Amino acid sequence: MLRWIIILFSAFSASVALAQTAARPSFTSVEPPSPQAMATLCAGTDDLRECGKRVEAQQFKRQTGIVTRKDRLLSVAMNPSGAVHFLDVGGAEAGESFSFFGFHAIADAVTLYHTKSDRLGFFVVLRRSGAGSALPNEPIFRSDGKEFLTVDVCKRECEQRITWWRMAGDEVRRHAEMLAPSGWIDASAAWSPNGSVWVEFTTDDGKRTTELPQTDPRWNFSLSTR
Repeated sequence: MLRWIIILFSAFSASVALAQTAARPSFTSVEPPSPQAMATLCAGTDDLRECGKRVEAQQFKRQTGIVTRKDRLLSVAMNPSGAVHFLDVGGAEAGESFSFFGFHAIADAVTLYHTKSDRLGFFVVLRRSGAGSALPNEPIFRSDGKEFLTVDVCKRECEQRITWWRMAGDEVRRHAEMLAPSGWIDASAAWSPNGSVWVEFTTDDGKRTTELPQTDPRWNFSLSTR
């Protein structure tokens, strides 16, 4: 008799666990818009702020409850409860605004399009802790969701560096960086399956590629202690 009670209790517990699991919302990634999509969405806009709001309207159609907006207040739902809030202030010329840009499910991180006056940046928020960091460009997440890259290389007004970020515990930290050699006027990057970074860069002579293994001496790891 006791054996059957134990079996029935175990089956009941498993059913409850399955029901609880099924009741939890299942979120999938919301990929950032491609450069081509951005160009289409932002065609004819008067400023960066308006561009961000057009992108947000499109991205809202692809997610369910992770990010919400009420007038000037943008809210990012925490995991498992609570929210982090971002308030748009001022106007396009001297204000600051935040717009939903993307969500990486494995990292459980939300990316926001961030404008301040006439400058564009991004902001990443970890839903499990609410911690975040301002970024010079959108994050390029590794498949395991524990690291990401930012690339900020252009002809002018860029950091001219590729930065390797880590989400250590509940914090976002710069782990390493590579300064772009003089002559680079544009660059993009992607993670390879073995964890190294492939970089495509543009100079006056055209486009080329280079690989940055994790132990490459071009990485400056002194940022890890900041």
